[in-house]
Amino acid sequence: MEIEIIKANDNVVIEKAHSLDIGYDVYAQSVEWKEEYGAWVYDTGIKIDLPKDIVCNVVPNSGVYKRNGFQPGTPGIVDPGYQGTVKVIYKPLIPVEISEGIANFANTITMLIDSKIDSEKDKCDLHIDCDCLISLIDKYRKPPFEIGEKIGQLIFNRTISPDFKTVTEFSEKSERGEQGLGSGHKSISNGNKKKRYKFVINTIDYCMACDITCNVIQRFISKYKIDADVAIRKDVVAKADAYPVCNITDSQTGKITSFSGSISIKELLDIFNL
Repeated sequence: MEIEIIKANDNVVIEKAHSLDIGYDVYAQSVEWKEEYGAWVYDTGIKIDLPKDIVCNVVPNSGVYKRNGFQPGTPGIVDPGYQGTVKVIYKPLIPVEISEGIANFANTITMLIDSKIDSEKDKCDLHIDCDCLISLIDKYRKPPFEIGEKIGQLIFNRTISPDFKTVTEFSEKSERGEQGLGSGHKSISNGNKKKRYKFVINTIDYCMACDITCNVIQRFISKYKIDADVAIRKDVVAKADAYPVCNITDSQTGKITSFSGSISIKELLDIFNL
């Protein structure tokens, strides 16, 4: 397949680094700060005339993690029919208004140092600290790539344009159904069998220790994707104190692990051997 391109000048390059690579590398011809985007817009110097069934995805190259910018809305899409120059957008890791605020603050501190501190040694040390801060922030106020550097890759894919049929329900039900974000995470498992746990917090009266224990357990099962239920039972503690006793039941083995009082994430990790 051939795709027509127009190069802005003889220095414009679009190439693969290796013959089996999928992406075509593109390089910065110019860069402009766009206030309305809060981003730097790079010009690749390349115009592409895509066939109607081909889409071009603009993605960052792997070395972007070393830079002080990121590509929002990755991948960028070049549609068939667009014949303008391919642009690559990078937003600063620290928003400009924040980095400028920090730099202005450091400059203000520098002026206060000069007016309020008599010791020349102390002035020198504090000036060095402020200068280091300003130097660091300046890094985030500069474009992440210089002119001539590789700024991204173009990846080409075939597309389909389906006709849509509006229905009240789908003709076939999938196994997943409407389970959305996070539904693909696995719980702690024993081979291919799903292990289900039940946390029961027993307490004479609702108290701070009970709330803390419940909060820790909820955060633990959420963070480590433990397939578990949490319940609080009142008036079932044998001894007359307000500290909760928690029973963790393994529904597959029937094993019950108990602890009393508040518990930490670390203690739960030990219980679950994580």
